[in-house]
Amino acid sequence: MTQRWVEAGGEYQIPFINAGERILKGEQVACPKCSNELLRYYFHIMNVNRGSGTLWIWCANCHTGTHLPRVQPNGLKYQDPFSELDLEEFSKLELDQQNSLLDRVDRLWSQNLLQ
Repeated sequence: MTQRWVEAGGEYQIPFINAGERILKGEQVACPKCSNELLRYYFHIMNVNRGSGTLWIWCANCHTGTHLPRVQPNGLKYQDPFSELDLEEFSKLELDQQNSLLDRVDRLWSQNLLQ
């Protein structure tokens, strides 16, 4: 079942970006919108040579999230079940409208496969 995810915008855009920066340092961060749950995250390397990628962060409670492109994981410990996909394969996965990337990674998080 597909969730309805809301992009963190308006007054929540900067707090979510700041939360993402803290997550990249390895911190746990409460949702800046609802404060009811720790933000979940998924990091995927997009540029192997630079070690940079995209970080998706989201709240499973209020279904708000965002992503930070071209960042480095710094102190973040992460698992990437999609690490073997090339950029084209990952792009198809990311753009799948039947099974959104946030739905996929939220399920993986709930199964303890991203933590």
